[in-house]
Amino acid sequence: MCSTRSSECALDEVACVKGERTTCISQEIICNQSHDCENLRYFAETMCGVNECKFDLCEEQCVDLPFAYRCECQPPKIVDPKNPARCIMGDQCSSSNCSQFCMEKGNGNYECACGNGYILEADKHGCKLKSRREFVTCPKTRAWTCNWFVLVIPPMLVTIASDTIRMNSLRDSYQTLPINTLSGRVLAYSTRTSSIYWIDESEVVGRTFTNGTTMLLRSVAVYDPDGVAVDELSGNLYWTSKSRNAIM
Repeated sequence: MCSTRSSECALDEVACVKGERTTCISQEIICNQSHDCENLRYFAETMCGVNECKFDLCEEQCVDLPFAYRCECQPPKIVDPKNPARCIMGDQCSSSNCSQFCMEKGNGNYECACGNGYILEADKHGCKLKSRREFVTCPKTRAWTCNWFVLVIPPMLVTIASDTIRMNSLRDSYQTLPINTLSGRVLAYSTRTSSIYWIDESEVVGRTFTNGTTMLLRSVAVYDPDGVAVDELSGNLYWTSKSRNAIM
């Protein structure tokens, strides 16, 4: 069965061709014969008033329309963009309201997570900063339990200027870290590894730990970088290129 729908038309509309002009019209108009669309004359005669749903063309639900039909899926599944007759599991994280991280759990479920130094709030979606000394209790094992304190990094502002990274605590203290460059440009801080990734004017990528140790990661062209970010879950490093208008 040939399709007359256009990707630019709504689900209850079809493309109507009149000479060199193409518009979207309601399916009701087609079956009322109140149109002069060159591409719809044959389809109106053969498809109006036909219940295509009786032919089991959809994997889950079929909705009969005045002209043709539409397949639908039970949430959390969605219609497969590559095959409108099939249903696939939707990306639940794309519509979640997790404040930091979202993890797919399968079967349409997801779970929110927080970065190092944060804990999940009671609503299971928001994240809040841990206290300076967060008390943690070990789960019971055979014959012992344990208790300890987890020290949490306080909130801070990290800046880069020439050959120095400065970590300014919002509690009136600071730390300076020298780096092996004269032209530091952009940076990103990793709470998971307590390190700072940076890129300089010569497009060298470096990594500096809070103890002052610096290592160079790569010295190939990163194409005019104007931003850098680290993915805490995967450990991947990304940067944006102003001249290429791209994420590398």
